[in-house]
This record gives sequence, structure tokens and C-alpha cells, in this order.
Amino acid sequence: IFVNRNNASLRIDNNQIALNNDNILSFANIQGITVAAGTSSVPPTDPALVVYNSIYLGGQSKPAGFSVGMSTSDFSKVDFRNNLIVNERSGGTKGNMAVYARQITSAENLNDLLNNNVYIIPDTSVFAWVGSAVSYYYGWKAWAELTKADSQSFVYPVNDMPPASLFSDLQNGDL
Repeated sequence: IFVNRNNASLRIDNNQIALNNDNILSFANIQGITVAAGTSSVPPTDPALVVYNSIYLGGQSKPAGFSVGMSTSDFSKVDFRNNLIVNERSGGTKGNMAVYARQITSAENLNDLLNNNVYIIPDTSVFAWVGSAVSYYYGWKAWAELTKADSQSFVYPVNDMPPASLFSDLQNGDL
């Protein structure tokens, strides 16, 4: 789901998203939900509400590929709570993570906006990707310290919580 929100209220809720690029020879950058800031000179007055979504990302990233469950230009403009992100992709040179943010500052306290989520990812030491021109990768603990967020969220390695035990039928997107 990609939304370029400009100065509009937005709610993305209760979706089942299953993306898998098995057996595709070219690389694919996969993002489950992306909320872009838009081009309006007037910033949104309320954060985009992204709640109660199940996101599954599978398959294999080819060279230079990456995948993230949630992506935004600025997490201070997104209320991201009560979501399940499962990213079991492998390969690629940029990683397969839970979240991507174009910008974020260490002074931001995002706990009221980014919390109560469950993240299941290949490697908890590469949880988030922050930046555009210069990229920084953060593990789960460093992400929580940087953003003051996700204090009531849970993160598990894929090996500890296999996606097949969570979903009815991954091949057909039945989450």
C-alpha cells in the first residue's frame, strides 16, 4: 500500500498484505505499507493512522534489493500501532527489516505514535534503516533508544516464530 498523503487525514487499517517474489530473476524492493509526506507546502495537522494490519514479506532479495514492512518519510507524522509485520525475505545487499524512515532525530519521542506492534524479522540486529543520502542501520535496542518508541512492542527472529505457524495459507495470502 503506497499513500502520498499531502495535507489530508488518513487511516490505513485492518489490511492483510502478503508480498512474495519467489522465482523472479530481477531484484524487487518490497515495502508493505508506505506513507509519503506528499508535496503540499502545508504539513498534515494529524498523524496518519496505520493500525491493525498484518504484513507478510517473503521470497528472496536479489543483489541491491531490500524489504521493509513499514516505510515513511517521517515517523513523527504516522501513528503506527497494533500491527503485525513478518519479514522472512533473504538475500539482497541493503537488508530485510521491519521499518524504514527517511529522517528521524534522536530528540523525537515516538512512543505514543509507534507502539504495540509485533515484528518478526530475519535478523534483530538489523531492525531499521534510517536515512536517504547517508544510511544508518539500527538493531532493535538501538532503534528503541533512538526513537523512544516501541516500548510495548515485541520483536522475534523468524527462526523463533515461523510465519507458517501464524498464518493460514501464506502461498495464497491468507493471513
